[in-house]
Parts: sequence; structure tokens; C-alpha cells
Amino acid sequence: MTFDLSPVVDALSGAAVPKPGGEGAIAGHAAGEPFDKLITRQIGEVFPNRTFRQFEVLNAVLKARHEATTAAERLSLLGPPALQRLLKRGKEPMRNWSEENQFDEKQNDTADIIVLPTQSLDLHVGPVHLVDAKTYQEERQGQPPNIISALKLAHMCKDMIDSDNFGSHDISYLSVAWVLDGEELRVTDSTSVALFREDPENLYINWAAAHQIQFHPHRCQQSFGGSTEDWCRGFLGSFVASARNRIESMRTDFVKEFEEYT
Repeated sequence: MTFDLSPVVDALSGAAVPKPGGEGAIAGHAAGEPFDKLITRQIGEVFPNRTFRQFEVLNAVLKARHEATTAAERLSLLGPPALQRLLKRGKEPMRNWSEENQFDEKQNDTADIIVLPTQSLDLHVGPVHLVDAKTYQEERQGQPPNIISALKLAHMCKDMIDSDNFGSHDISYLSVAWVLDGEELRVTDSTSVALFREDPENLYINWAAAHQIQFHPHRCQQSFGGSTEDWCRGFLGSFVASARNRIESMRTDFVKEFEEYT
């Protein structure tokens, strides 16, 4: 069953946040940040006691399992291989973590928000729900936003196939359109989309923008009806074909590891 964010979408209808201060403050990240906090709060109200920022769930898991001290032991706490890849920090940060030296939020975290299936901190119990917030000013909707690294996604699909585990997690995007209304930014539209319901063959990879997948969540069709395994294999097929066709100078070993899955 698809993770249902519709109560959050409904709660965001007509909501408003204070206009950030400073010149140019409603552009880019500055405007998105208050909505990010609002979305996190609304998701927490719908899914209480199991909603975290990504860095928070890492800190909570490692704090609960203090007997794990090596990077490898701590990595093993982050669920099956594909989920580990999406949540982990580097080997050195994983090794150096302590209650006095906990993780902070990073801009390259895979998701803004993590919703656990239960109140348990056992990430081997799935699906763990990864949610990323996307915002845009309604009057200035232009180039689709960066969604996720295609290479990270290819590795995730490979891990899921190799481990034969397709239920460890899902990935959703919650998008908010807003307008400037006096001293407030007011929500005019919101929607949620599930990545595994978007046809993987139609996902656009912008190789010039750090091989980011780009799309407007408000324009998604959500028409893919296959299994998660079907989605992973379909994505890897498209990923390899796109790399071969669009990047003539790419080294052959860049996608070689994925070709057996296509």
C-alpha cells in the first residue's frame, strides 16, 4: 500500500508562513525553509512519535544502540543495504559519532523527513518512509527542481535487487506552491507523489546538473502499476541507456556494474 500523505496535503491547504526578512529573502532556499518546517510539523501531527528529520533518526538509532562503536556496526543498524545507502553518512563521521558529537542536518541528505512504520527504532522493520519537501513560487515556476541523484538511485536499485529486499523503504515528494500575500507566503496548492509510482522510463536525468533527476511533482502522472522490483529494473535499464546515449565521453565502467540488471 502506498504511503498516504493526503491528510498532510489537506492540512496544508491555505496555510501560510511569515515572509522571511531581508532583500531577496523569498527566493530559493530562504522561502523554502519555513515551509519545510511547516511540512515537518504537519507530518509529525499525522504520524506522531515516529516522524524525524533524517539526521534525527540517525542520532536516535545510534544513541539507542550505544554498544555499536565501529562504522560497520553502526551502518548495520540503518536497515537493509539499500536503506543504509540512502541514510548513511561517511565512514569517518559514522565512526566518530558520539552523544557529544551528534550528526547535524546536511543539505545532501536524501530526505528531509523520515517517517517510521512504528514507534520502534528498528530500521530493519519496513517500510521506512523517506519524504522530501519541494516548494516553488506559483508565479515563477520554471525549471523542474532537482529530485535525487540518478547515480544514488541506481545504486539503491542495485542494492535492492542484490539483497532481494523491495520492502525496506519508499520515497515520496511533498510539493507546495505558494504566493506572496502581504507579509505572508500562502499555500495555493500542494500535492504528494510516490517515486515508485512514477514511470521510471519517463524520468529525466540532467547529466549536466550532477546527474540529477528533475521533475515537477505537480505534473507527475503516477501511472506506474508494476512492482517495486519492476520499477528498479526499469530504472536501471533507462539509466544505462541514457548514460550510453547522452554522454559519449563517459568511461565504460561508469555504468558497467548496472548492465546485468537491464
